[in-house]
Amino acid sequence: MKVGLDVNAIKIVNEFPKIPNIKVKLIIDKSVEPKQRTYNCIPVAQEKRVAEMIDKMEEEGIIEEVKGYAEWISPLIVVPKGINDIRVCVDMRAPNQAIKRVILTLPTLEFILVKLIGCKLFSKVDIRSAYHHVELDEGSRYVTAFLTQKGV
Repeated sequence: MKVGLDVNAIKIVNEFPKIPNIKVKLIIDKSVEPKQRTYNCIPVAQEKRVAEMIDKMEEEGIIEEVKGYAEWISPLIVVPKGINDIRVCVDMRAPNQAIKRVILTLPTLEFILVKLIGCKLFSKVDIRSAYHHVELDEGSRYVTAFLTQKGV
């Protein structure tokens, strides 16, 4: 067993780099009624920055425009990050009620440290946008639609 992924397998193209051959498939409980939440007003001073961030994420292939009807719609939330920065998040409380959890056992720190005995090369990874590197399966994307100033 090895820790991590083959970094040589990750190819950087014009899009934001995604971990190859891995797509997350959400298991949705169909008995939970979809919810379409309303738009959260973004402070006027942050509207331009939020629009720029959304446009950049769309250009990089992190998000995509919804084509047609969206069963689930969640609002955006702007969270202050540091002194002059913000993070754009999606309020997924409603969809989270419908997502069935898959229980996975994560390795402990002790397990990982044992695997690192004798290793000589290490790398530092910036996980600032870690979730964006893992692609969501096309069949699961409908539950993650969110509302922006431009629409869904």
